[in-house]
Amino acid sequence: MQDVEIRGTTLLSYSPLYRYTAMEDYENGIKYYMSALQVNERHYNAWYDLGVVYLRQEKFEFAEHHFRFAYRLNLCRLFSCATLREMETVEMVERAMEADPKNVLPIYQKAQIMLEGLVPKESTTFALVGKIYKHLNMHHKAMFYFGVALDLKPPAAGVAAIKAAMEKLYLSDEMDNE
Repeated sequence: MQDVEIRGTTLLSYSPLYRYTAMEDYENGIKYYMSALQVNERHYNAWYDLGVVYLRQEKFEFAEHHFRFAYRLNLCRLFSCATLREMETVEMVERAMEADPKNVLPIYQKAQIMLEGLVPKESTTFALVGKIYKHLNMHHKAMFYFGVALDLKPPAAGVAAIKAAMEKLYLSDEMDNE
């Protein structure tokens, strides 16, 4: 895979993450993503993929920082791409809120509209967050995120991996109690 260049600006190629992680060439992966961030410091994929590289290196604080930054960038992108229909719906709900300020239903509906699409719907994202919490010995949070990952119906291989991680978490808790 090669880098894509548009108007003299280097962009990320489609899947360099797999090239670097499969060969466990983390140092070159970090250099690659850092150079991409020098070109565009708001590149979502570069921040996210750096988080994955740091997670594979078990540098959990770095991984969490990069995942959080990628998440914030994704939020900005989602808000900037709001459709006209969604904006009209929000305006209608706001008029309902003004008409009857004591009615909580329009407030709830507005919150639902604003949050729709902001939460990632991929099981792998939640499974990664669970792994981070597991390594930080925050087992109750890890179990929660593993459960959310399972609720999102991952592929069969993902289900097996998540259940194995949950089982290891459960066994380590039992050993601590003995």
